[in-house]
Amino acid sequence: MQERKTQELPMNQSHALTIVRSVAILFIVGYWHLFNYTDAFPGYTNWLTLRMITVVMGTFTFSSGYLLFPKAAHESPLAFYRNRVIRIYPLFLLAVACFYVSGLESPERLIKAVFLTSMYALPLPMTLWYIVMLLQFYILAPFLARFCTTAPRFVLTVAAFIGLHLCLGFFGVPFSPRILLHFPAFTWGLLLRRRMQGASGRMHAGLWTLLVAASAASIAMAMDPIQVPFLRFISDVPLTAIIPTFLLLFLSQWRMSAMARILAPVAYAMYTMYLFHRVLYRILTILYFPEGQLWQVFYLACICVPVIFVVSYGMQRLYDFFIHSRSYGMRRNQKCSPGT
Repeated sequence: MQERKTQELPMNQSHALTIVRSVAILFIVGYWHLFNYTDAFPGYTNWLTLRMITVVMGTFTFSSGYLLFPKAAHESPLAFYRNRVIRIYPLFLLAVACFYVSGLESPERLIKAVFLTSMYALPLPMTLWYIVMLLQFYILAPFLARFCTTAPRFVLTVAAFIGLHLCLGFFGVPFSPRILLHFPAFTWGLLLRRRMQGASGRMHAGLWTLLVAASAASIAMAMDPIQVPFLRFISDVPLTAIIPTFLLLFLSQWRMSAMARILAPVAYAMYTMYLFHRVLYRILTILYFPEGQLWQVFYLACICVPVIFVVSYGMQRLYDFFIHSRSYGMRRNQKCSPGT
């Protein structure tokens, strides 16, 4: 009981994660992908927003490792995989089917996504590539959580992972550099959660100075990226790990329970929103789409985004009810069976 209690997130950290993850998914659904459906703002993708989306996706990756650490470190690998598959994979398969039926992706790319080979069988499937990559990280999570217990081991693991992929690239094996961009953030999330166990959440001035300096350095590095195309991803790696760490720890210093309560439903529906928002955008724009560009933005932002949230929230609720009732039924049958 005591060990489980120490694994629970401090309230301020839980609120901070709710806020940053909710804002991140709203940025993707309500801005980054929204303007794929209208020409009203052709400059929506620029140097600043490209760096913002890097931070946003890094926030998801870092927070996934951070939240996953207790399960990855303390459950058996088989139990961990079983629980993750039940929570994630069926909804992912449903999203793949919806992408196919709606014609958003080719069957070949979707088949690769189903078998989690997309990162090494290019080109990547639209949007779903991130879930494929995250599932691959989940496969490694039990081993990473047990091995990456110190900063030197973290550096060694990240260097070995990147070095292995650079060797693959040298010998002509295709892979997406995005997996190298996000692997350090996921592994760092695991390590930081381990180091933060039992911490009060208050940070010393020296650590704040170091974190602020590292954040500024990561932004400066992104402003002047490495010119070698194949290694350019290295310039953005700090954005996926350092900036989300700064946001988490900074927001954890404040009581933000009211904002967290407001955004909690968005955080709850985050996974289904990410999986199905393109499908829902497609359906809603086929059913109706205004002529003027300003009306298009209004329709997408004020009608489509709320509908996407409501449908996604309902889907997540329905799926959670299904798996909870199924697990309850299995436990009840075990108690009632002879010899137990």
